[in-house]
Amino acid sequence: MDDIVIEEVGKPAKTMAAIEAQTKRSPADNQILARRYVKQGDLGKANPPPNSRIRAVTYPYTGSDKTAMQ
Repeated sequence: MDDIVIEEVGKPAKTMAAIEAQTKRSPADNQILARRYVKQGDLGKANPPPNSRIRAVTYPYTGSDKTAMQ
């Protein structure tokens, strides 16, 4: 087996800041940001912009909202 080299190409916070700073993002970039915002609990930021082709964001059930199961 050959040697395996693992190299860090960037810190997560720095990478996310760079994506957030872009004026024009790809759908993949928007999805990455939305997933990060949901994980952090910032659902307001996770919603797509009004002119986006994305119509809705589905959030995973976390158990904090009992009405979500009804």
